[in-house]
Amino acid sequence: MKKTLVFSAMVFVGINLAAAQTNTFPTTGNVGIGTLSPASNLQVIGTTRMGSANNYATVDANGNLSFNGASAQYRVGGNRYAFAFSGNTNYGLYFNQTNVRFEFRNGNAQSVFTINANGPDITLPIANGNLDSNSTVRWVNSNAGANDWQFEHYRSAPAGDNGTLYISHSSSDFATPETLAALYDTSDFKYWVLGNMVAVDYYLLSDAKLKRNINDLGSALSIVNQLKPKTYYFNNEKYNALSLGKNMRYGFLAQDVEKVMPELVGSSKKPVRVDGNGIKQYEDVKTVDYVELIPILTKAIQEQQAEINELKATIANMNKGTSATQESSVVIGGNAITLDQNIPNPLTKNTTIRYNIPANANNAQLIITDMNGKVIKQMPLSKGQGSVNVDASALSNGTYNYSLVVDGKKIETKRMVVAD
Repeated sequence: MKKTLVFSAMVFVGINLAAAQTNTFPTTGNVGIGTLSPASNLQVIGTTRMGSANNYATVDANGNLSFNGASAQYRVGGNRYAFAFSGNTNYGLYFNQTNVRFEFRNGNAQSVFTINANGPDITLPIANGNLDSNSTVRWVNSNAGANDWQFEHYRSAPAGDNGTLYISHSSSDFATPETLAALYDTSDFKYWVLGNMVAVDYYLLSDAKLKRNINDLGSALSIVNQLKPKTYYFNNEKYNALSLGKNMRYGFLAQDVEKVMPELVGSSKKPVRVDGNGIKQYEDVKTVDYVELIPILTKAIQEQQAEINELKATIANMNKGTSATQESSVVIGGNAITLDQNIPNPLTKNTTIRYNIPANANNAQLIITDMNGKVIKQMPLSKGQGSVNVDASALSNGTYNYSLVVDGKKIETKRMVVAD
C-alpha cells in the first residue's frame, strides 16, 4: 500500500513539473521551424501567426504581412518612418507627429508631398533656400508612358517671382507652344493665358455701384488721332517661353500707347525664355489693356458723327434756293458780277470756284474765312470770266465762307465744306 502511494505522488509531481516547463534556447545559434538549416535566429518556413485568437497578424509562405480582426493594426511611433527604402533610409513615408501629417520624403529627408492627418490639406512643399525650384503634379498617359498635363509651382526669388502656378501640357518645361497653357501668379496680372483662348462669352464687372468718381469722357477724337496702328510679327525665337504665335498681327506698341494713355499700359516681370539648362529667364514685359480702348473709340465715333451731321445740315442749307447751275449774279452799272459754288463740295484737298468780273471794275479778290470770321486766304482775281483753284490741304475739317469783293464792296458770300 505504501509503495502505491509513493508511486502515485511521484507521478503527480512529474505531471505538474511538465505542465510548468518553459522551452528555452541557447544564446547562440539559429532556430528553424520547417527547416533544418535556419538562416537567421528564427526562420519559419510556412505561415506564421501572432496575436490573439481574434486579432492577429500573419505572414504567409510568400512573405506577405496581413492583419486580421477589428483591433489588429500596423502602428508606428510619432516622428518615425512607417516605411523606408533599405538603400537610403531617408526615402520613405514618415509620420510627422509635430505637425500631425504624413510626409513622403526624398533622399535628403525633405518632405516632397504631405497629407494633413487632421484635414483635407495636401501640400507640395518647396525646400527652403532653393531659389530656382519647382514642385509638379503630373497626369501620365499610361498607354504612351508620357506626361499629358501637369501643374507646376515655380519660384525664382532673384527674379522677384515668389511663386507661380503653371498649367501645361507635356513635360518640356514650357519651351514650346504645345506645353504652354496658362499661369497664375502674385503680380499685377493674376491670370495669364500663354497662347490662344476661346470663349463663348466674356464679361467684365461694370456695375455702377462698384465705381466712384464717375465722369463723362471728354474729347476722344484727338486721342485716337495720336494712336499709331501697326502690323507686326512676334519674336518667337528670342522669347520662346511666351507662346506668342506666328501669324501677322494688328495692334499697337505699348510704348506708343504709353505716351498717349499711360493708364492703359502695364508692366510685369515674366519668364520670357527657357535656357539650355531649363532655367527660366525673366524680363519686364509691357501690356496694353485693349478693352479700355472701346469707350474711347466709341466716343471718337460719336464726335465724328456729330461733325458729319453738322456738315450735312450745312450742305442742305447751302443747297436751298441755289439754282441748278449753282450760279448767282449781281448787276452793278449794267455789268453782271457772278460767283459760282465751288466744285467739288464737300472737298478734300482742292476745289475750283468760277466767277465773272466786269471790265470796268478796278480790283477784285476772293477772301476765305472760317466760321468765326478769321481770314484764312486772300486771292486776287482777274477781270472777265475765270476760275480759281483753292488748295485746302492745310485746312482742318469744317465749314468755311468764301466772299467775292469788288472795288472794296462784298458782292456775295458762299460756303464750302472741307472733309477728309
